[in-house]
Amino acid sequence: MFKTLLITTALASAPLAAMAQDGTGSFDWTGPYAGIFVGNDSVSDTFSGQVDDYDYDGAFLNGFEAIASGNGSVGGVQLGYRYQTGNVVLGISAEYAKSNAKAEEVLYNSNAGYDYGGSVELKTVGSLRASFGYSLGNTLISVSAGPARASVTQTVIDDYEFDSETWNSSLSGFVAGVGVSYAINDHLILDGEVSMLSLERDNYVESEGYAYKTDLSSTQVRVGLSYKF
Repeated sequence: MFKTLLITTALASAPLAAMAQDGTGSFDWTGPYAGIFVGNDSVSDTFSGQVDDYDYDGAFLNGFEAIASGNGSVGGVQLGYRYQTGNVVLGISAEYAKSNAKAEEVLYNSNAGYDYGGSVELKTVGSLRASFGYSLGNTLISVSAGPARASVTQTVIDDYEFDSETWNSSLSGFVAGVGVSYAINDHLILDGEVSMLSLERDNYVESEGYAYKTDLSSTQVRVGLSYKF
C-alpha cells in the first residue's frame, strides 16, 4: 500500500517539486491552517452475494463475486495544526470531503440466463489524521494516517425478478496519505497529496433474505490551497 502511495505521489507531485527546487528558505511551518482541495477519486469494490435463486435444473446457486472500479471527482476542506522542531514537522488535521466516485459491476448467470448487478457510490468522507513531515525550507514532505468515516450508497439489481434495492451505509475505515506542500509566501501554501482509503466490509440483508457484502477502497489524487494563520 505505502509503496503504491510513494510511487504515485512522486508522479503526481512532480510540478510541486519543480517549483520547490530553490525552496530552501527558513519558512516556519508551526501554526494552525485551513484549506480546500479538489482532485480525482478512484474507487474499487469487491461485491459478493448469497442468493436464494435456482437455475433451470433446480440447482442452488451458491453465490457470486465481482470486482469493479470507477472514477469521479472529490472536493473538500481541512483544518489542522503543525509544530516544527528542527527539520521535523508534526501535525494533526481534520478534513471533510464530498465525492461522486462510483463503481458498477454486472454478473451474468449463464445457467439461468439473467444478470446480477450492483453499484456503490462514495458520497462523503471525514477523517482525523496525524502527520509526520520533513522540512526543506519552503517545501514540506509528509506522511499522514488516521481513522475515517464514509457514507456510501449501494444498489443491487436482480434481472430475474426485475427487482432492485438501494440502501445507504455509514462505514468506518482507515486512511493514509503522502503529500508535498510548498509555501508560496508567509501564509499561502500549495498542497499535493495521494491518499488511500480502506473501509470496513458492509454486510446487508435485504427484505427477501438475500445477503450481500461489499469491500470498498478509494484512492484520491488531489491538489489544494491552504492558509497558515
